[in-house]
Amino acid sequence: MISREELKVILKKHNFSDKQIERILNKKIKTLLAQGKAEEIEKILEVLEKKGIQKETIENCLTVLAKGKAEEIERILDVLEKREIQKKTIENCLYVLATGKAEEIEKILNLLERKGIGKDTIENCLSVLARGKAEEIEKILEVLEKKGIQKKTIENC
Repeated sequence: MISREELKVILKKHNFSDKQIERILNKKIKTLLAQGKAEEIEKILEVLEKKGIQKETIENCLTVLAKGKAEEIERILDVLEKREIQKKTIENCLYVLATGKAEEIEKILNLLERKGIGKDTIENCLSVLARGKAEEIEKILEVLEKKGIQKKTIENC
């Protein structure tokens, strides 16, 4: 649990502007205050800064501070960078960092690559990496293939 004041101090320390801090504190941050821990938020912000994630992006997805774990976030970012997923794409779906698991994301990316699903398609639907399970995705793809659904159709959705 973190207080509004503790959060404010941490954000200030990480060079969020007064205006950004005010906007964050005026949002519905009950979950962040209830689940966030000062030390972990501090570490998460350090990782995100190191990786060049924009403060505006963090401001728009506070879930990453409430539910994320710094070590896991760093591993996820490393996996995504290794796969050359654009930073802008990651910033558009920070939820992946908040709820994803690096090992599972790696499995999903390997599976999609084996199935010939392109990087552009993955970048258009990054949330599948946060919520998906490689085993389930593989089963779904097998069913779609058996039913004659073309790869192009799968990539479109």
